[in-house]
Amino acid sequence: MSFRCAIRQVRIGLDSAIPDRAIAMPPCNQKDPLAIPSDAQPYLKVPPTTGSVSVEITYRDGSVSEVKTFRR
Repeated sequence: MSFRCAIRQVRIGLDSAIPDRAIAMPPCNQKDPLAIPSDAQPYLKVPPTTGSVSVEITYRDGSVSEVKTFRR
């Protein structure tokens, strides 16, 4: 979240190889781009039965990361 000024969108997939859920992030603050606002939610609660999370990042320039999967 602290690098959100360089990120257009983050998508995740819970127990799925396809990131199908967008994560909401606060807008970029050009005066303090690395600061995380006090009302931001930088963590995501997932069900305890979650076995993996897939992640894909779309950057401001339109490039897209490869999908990474993290297993519990």
